[in-house]
Amino acid sequence: LRYHLRLPARDLALGRIALIPGWSIYEFLPPLGHSLNHMAYAFGGATTVSALNMTWQLLTGVITGMLAHRMGVHYVFSVLAFLFMISQRVSINLSAVASVEFMLTAYCGGLVLCAMLVARKPTPALAIVAGLLGAGASNVKHSGIVFLTCVLSWLAIRALGNHTLRIATLTISAIAGLAALPWMTRNWLIMDNPIFPAFHQMFGDEKIDIFQQFLSTQHPFLDSSLGFLLAPLTIFINPQLFDGLQFGLPIILLFLPFAIPELARDWRQMLAIVGVVYFIVWLLFMPLLVRFLLPIFPLFCAVAAVGANTIFSAGVRAHPAYRPIIASVLVALVAGQLAF
Repeated sequence: LRYHLRLPARDLALGRIALIPGWSIYEFLPPLGHSLNHMAYAFGGATTVSALNMTWQLLTGVITGMLAHRMGVHYVFSVLAFLFMISQRVSINLSAVASVEFMLTAYCGGLVLCAMLVARKPTPALAIVAGLLGAGASNVKHSGIVFLTCVLSWLAIRALGNHTLRIATLTISAIAGLAALPWMTRNWLIMDNPIFPAFHQMFGDEKIDIFQQFLSTQHPFLDSSLGFLLAPLTIFINPQLFDGLQFGLPIILLFLPFAIPELARDWRQMLAIVGVVYFIVWLLFMPLLVRFLLPIFPLFCAVAAVGANTIFSAGVRAHPAYRPIIASVLVALVAGQLAF
């Protein structure tokens, strides 16, 4: 993640924000996150960039709590969703560094929240806000485009029998697309690839796969069917297979099954289309870096909070003899996550 500081330092020395082909491929990434980091670095150096990143992290936690509240949980479990989001080990590892991961995650979490509001009450104002959030996500990282596509796919399915929602979905797509057009056009004119450096082997005359050497070093844990099926668990507990980062105790996976029966149908569809599809795309087409999964974690953490709420409610209704057992299990899970 050093390039998030190296580029601002170079441009500050030059006295202008420059794009120098051949200097770094990261100059061609979506520019919103880098631009904000440039501004923070100019004001206060690396410390200010780190503080900006932690601010985005806290905002991501707040959005996760709002998602849980929209799913119908008590406010205490909205706070739990907030804690689920910021207490993952990957969140702690990245909180004090120069990064754009939480900026992207905040936009993606906000997009999920607003997209659900659009699906239930498609007004022009909500569509514009959702479009701006989608534009923000797609202008921070390429994975934001993937996430936006998943959300738009969910909205398109919901809009099949709803003309007003179709108009809102097209509005969101148009706003996000127009916002991404400048940097995509720049990349196309300079590198013959609008999403450079991603999928560069499909564009231009060179047909060079820039990330081939990096991807070849990834652990082939997907070579077997069992490895594919265990991938959701593996990302929590085995950092050696990825980028050294991990999520810690799979407390989210433990709570998810208990939430499914309690979720409204539209939230279950959202979880399946946005969460699962994004995860599969990550497994098959993205570098297997755990931090690239952060965009779907506001949704998953909120759903896990619903599962925790379900278990707690069942414990309250249960025979008094079972309550200490349920409480002990919850305490053990929290203690295990704190250990990470």
